[in-house]
Amino acid sequence: MPGNRQVIIAVVLAVVILSVAHEPILTAVGDYLPIQDALQPADLIHVIAGPDDRTDYAIQFYKQDYDRMLFFTGGSSVFHGYYHGQHGAERATLQGMPQEDIVIDESPVTSTYTEAVLLEEFIARSPAPVRSVIVVSAAYHMRRAHWTYRHMLGNQVNVLTAPDRG
Repeated sequence: MPGNRQVIIAVVLAVVILSVAHEPILTAVGDYLPIQDALQPADLIHVIAGPDDRTDYAIQFYKQDYDRMLFFTGGSSVFHGYYHGQHGAERATLQGMPQEDIVIDESPVTSTYTEAVLLEEFIARSPAPVRSVIVVSAAYHMRRAHWTYRHMLGNQVNVLTAPDRG
């Protein structure tokens, strides 16, 4: 029985600590997750499937000559009601990007890993060398995305992160 009592005391203590200190703990986690690299021109911007603000942010980089091409991934989204890749490409075209600078892969994606795999496959078949990529996603997603892309692409591709402002 002493073991059960220690567990109960530990749980109660954890609840008390979290109820008192939840704000600084959550703030610390929130401050840890976003990362942003000092951006420099890259060969490609990869827009991870998600809301339109990611696409718009990536288009801003393109217009500022940070890259020469946008790569959109993401198949059908029941939540958004469209195909992410196609929707991103249409949005970019409407904002003045030439179609020849837009690449899409509408394969289904279920994770950051599957998006990184699609990018790796695109880089392998790309006629022009891709030595650097700017990854655009949500701020809370950047640390995980950066680690995943670095792991997938190794040292052959310089991965830069740019959290959207949405």
